[in-house]
Amino acid sequence: MKRLLRVIVMLILRTLITELLLKFWVLKVKLKLKFRG
Repeated sequence: MKRLLRVIVMLILRTLITELLLKFWVLKVKLKLKFRG
């Protein structure tokens, strides 16, 4: 049971981190486009 909980927590953390990275990347791209334009 503890093992399962750990796996679930790891998956949630991974998804959260990837979402944050994607948002950060999108912001970076938007800023680059803004500076160009």
